[in-house]
Amino acid sequence: MLKTAKMMKDLGRKSQIVQGDIRSASVAENLFIQGVEAFGKVDIVINIGTSLLGAFTGNYVLYAGSKAPREHLLEPLPKKLGQEESQSICPSPIDTTFFHAQEDPQSIQYLSAASVSNRLGTVEDIVPMVSFLAPEQAQWTTGQTLFVNGGFVTR
Repeated sequence: MLKTAKMMKDLGRKSQIVQGDIRSASVAENLFIQGVEAFGKVDIVINIGTSLLGAFTGNYVLYAGSKAPREHLLEPLPKKLGQEESQSICPSPIDTTFFHAQEDPQSIQYLSAASVSNRLGTVEDIVPMVSFLAPEQAQWTTGQTLFVNGGFVTR
């Protein structure tokens, strides 16, 4: 996430990475408080989810199940908060040290082969979508789940 924030800054965008378990209302509220404290208001919420919601891989049943409610929470969020933009970006597995520490070579090969490019995603693949969604010109795109995953899954 820090790499994403740095790339956004390099593109001339302001961002703040906040993390929390939004199953708790007080934690979710605190995330917005942090945004207001940093910027004066919250213009956009971009939630990073996972394309594994649409993939059928036995190793990720519990993980995908824990992420599924996030998509349904996101859809009404702009209306509930009176906020213009709320997005969810669902990348395929991303080639990071965190990912490799969790996977065995067979799993990495299987997940890499699932994209049309026959590779894992990179942070550099995701940042352009975040950058696209951040400016005012994209405000009509709201409450959406965008699968940015090189064809890993389609919907």
